Amino acid sequence: MIHSSTAQLIHNAAASVTYIFLPICILGIGLGLKKFKTHQRLSQISMALGIISAIFILVLFSNPESGYRGILQRVIETSFITLIISSTLNIRNSN
Repeated sequence: MIHSSTAQLIHNAAASVTYIFLPICILGIGLGLKKFKTHQRLSQISMALGIISAIFILVLFSNPESGYRGILQRVIETSFITLIISSTLNIRNSN
């Protein structure tokens, strides 16, 4: 059996916490933005990305040893980055 180093255990714990709470926060942002007429599109994007990331996280957590875990992680991270870019563009265009 392979024993993980302390650094690897910390890395895995931090990633798990991030993967669990970030989709919840993204969905919360989307729900919060629904009240603002000027941010309806960003609200929709946020809600969609929150749902997409949550689905892929459930798939990843259901089988963490899958041969597809790397691609699953990239899809999840791409959804986070897409929200950041969408938010930035929305802020820039609102001025």
